[in-house]
Amino acid sequence: MRFVLPFLLAALASGFLHAEAPPIQEWIDEAIKAGGGVVTIPEGEHMLPQGLVIKDARKLALRGVNKERCILKLQTRQEGQKASDLILITGACETLEIANLTLDAGPESKSVVFVDGNSAPKETRIQDIYVRDCLFQNVRDYAVLFSNADACVVERCSFQDGSDAIGFIQGCLKGIARGNQIIRMSSAFHLENSSDCLLDGNEVRNGDQGVRISSHEADVKPVRHVIRNNGFFNVRLGLQITGQAPEPVLENNENLVNASQ
Repeated sequence: MRFVLPFLLAALASGFLHAEAPPIQEWIDEAIKAGGGVVTIPEGEHMLPQGLVIKDARKLALRGVNKERCILKLQTRQEGQKASDLILITGACETLEIANLTLDAGPESKSVVFVDGNSAPKETRIQDIYVRDCLFQNVRDYAVLFSNADACVVERCSFQDGSDAIGFIQGCLKGIARGNQIIRMSSAFHLENSSDCLLDGNEVRNGDQGVRISSHEADVKPVRHVIRNNGFFNVRLGLQITGQAPEPVLENNENLVNASQ
């Protein structure tokens, strides 16, 4: 994804290893006001006082300079403070990228990245959200959750230790999960009331469920999902289909067994 960059917000890595966390939310807000650009996260473990909010943004990228050494994590909540998403994408958003970061949920967050398409203005759809080359760890809820959004992509990410890795739910269209590694997660993929999604070339190991597909909208006939070139190893339940969901197209998957209908 190539942007015309109005500015570049960056910092030298060495200066932040033990310094106060950079004002990432301020950088994001400034980029949104400028009409887009790249917000560059310097090296270091950045403890956020609250989750980051990306609202009404277009052509914006949030990128780390080094995936393993650029870490975002929520601070311990104060008494009475509600849990939040580590990164919330909301409103009229289009063409965003989150890349090259370690995102550590810990016990303080809900979803790590939540794309809330239900918050978009009427007759507007959140679309073209890319999450790529990130490391997710200690996931309490969903690592990446898309709700009512179009053409969103998760690719080349690593997920380890936690609940759900990737979810396309509540009206998502043409979601793609490609080339991800998912280890010790309760559920790898959840496709609920979504349509025409693609799971391609992912590797899932040591988990409870591989793919859950469900649809509870009897009047809606979704386009079949495509699941191809994926490997499932030491996974208790490969594929589960419930409700009104049609059978997906299955191509060249390893150890993916349809458990129930």
